Amino acid sequence: MAPSATGPLSPPPDHDPAALKARPHPTFFLPDGTLLVALPPVQFRVHRTLLTRHSPTLAAWIAPAPAPGGDAVLAIPPSVDLAIADFEALLAHLYHDAALDATTPYPALAALVRATAPAALDVPPVFARARTHVAALFPGGPAPFAHRHPRAHREAALELALRVDLGDETKKALVYSVAACSDFDPAGAHDPDAAPAPSSPEAAGEAEAEAEAEAEAAAPHPALSPRTLRICHRVLGALIADFTPVLFTVGGAAHMACTDALADAWMRAVIAPALADGGVARPLEELARVAARAWAADGVCAACVEARREEMAVLAQGVWDDLGRWVREAEEAEGPI
Repeated sequence: MAPSATGPLSPPPDHDPAALKARPHPTFFLPDGTLLVALPPVQFRVHRTLLTRHSPTLAAWIAPAPAPGGDAVLAIPPSVDLAIADFEALLAHLYHDAALDATTPYPALAALVRATAPAALDVPPVFARARTHVAALFPGGPAPFAHRHPRAHREAALELALRVDLGDETKKALVYSVAACSDFDPAGAHDPDAAPAPSSPEAAGEAEAEAEAEAEAAAPHPALSPRTLRICHRVLGALIADFTPVLFTVGGAAHMACTDALADAWMRAVIAPALADGGVARPLEELARVAARAWAADGVCAACVEARREEMAVLAQGVWDDLGRWVREAEEAEGPI
């Protein structure tokens, strides 16, 4: 449909001055549209049924009285934080200008998630599809997965997952992928355990401001809020505390000779590499490395090698299961957004 940028704008029902001055959107101000949506400094005219048929929430936001000229008006509550770009992404999808499938890039998926989330425009079918494709971009599970996440959008996706319900599995995957990656600084300015608590409210305010300033100056993770950084630090601490005893415990084998062989090689083959490259903070990767090692070269029989692989798989599943609890505890410790 050809856009129209001519003619006077119809005023919204409350005659909000900012909306009155809104200019027609260059693409989605359609001459045969029946619904006005003002997102200053622009105004949209779209087809009412196309926007409202999948959302009882949007249908309920239609103003009782039409604007002069007869167009219905969508009165978005002030509490809804809707970015113009996110609304554009939703309209592009609804008007079939942009696909929503496995080829959709992450920025478009994120825009659709934000626009259609229950706390925003609440369009369940589009929200569910966009969320499914985000989950496919950032898979999780007990097998190592962080290297499969698109690095360019990993931190932005984590920030989104902590604000919008993308599902617990996706949130766990993103927290682990960011917190356990090799370039996340465990001693950064947002470590909640890095400094003693200030002795007074004034000192607390000064310390918080100083920490925020230091973090902004360093800006190693510009996509992450201070709250998200602290959540990552908390989860990373839980991962290290849980995995360190496992890393330093050789464990037994079915045969004494194999137990001795494992013990002889454990420091050289497991502990030293983990300490050298930060594997103690990446339990899924480290357990996979232990499972994949050619233990037969160290004198371990085939049956005991297979048993060790099965043991590592069980431990990895335990880490993945516990990760959900650690993330919840970190979020609760930081309080609501």
